Amino acid sequence: MTTNSSHLDMLAEAFGLSRLPKSVRDALLEEIDVLVFRSVLFRVMVNLDEDDKEELHDILEHAGDDFEKPYTFLNSKVKDFEKIVKDELMKVKNESLELVQQFA
Repeated sequence: MTTNSSHLDMLAEAFGLSRLPKSVRDALLEEIDVLVFRSVLFRVMVNLDEDDKEELHDILEHAGDDFEKPYTFLNSKVKDFEKIVKDELMKVKNESLELVQQFA
């Protein structure tokens, strides 16, 4: 996974991971980033026309683990994309907290 440090810092802050050892923090952030990315994708796909969906598909095929390219593309195509990302981040966070509480 390749994302910019401010993005990872935002995730670490949201999930309270800043104080963990770097190796543990990075592993958790990678998993969280994938969950948030998938959640965002599911939510925004309905907002894309067929050409944009094809372009996104091509970007995803070539991006590998680099989420910056798809995020940049989606930000240019989807109204209120940053808000959607924040909403989905909070959704994943809340669902994770609920899961942890079930097992506590």
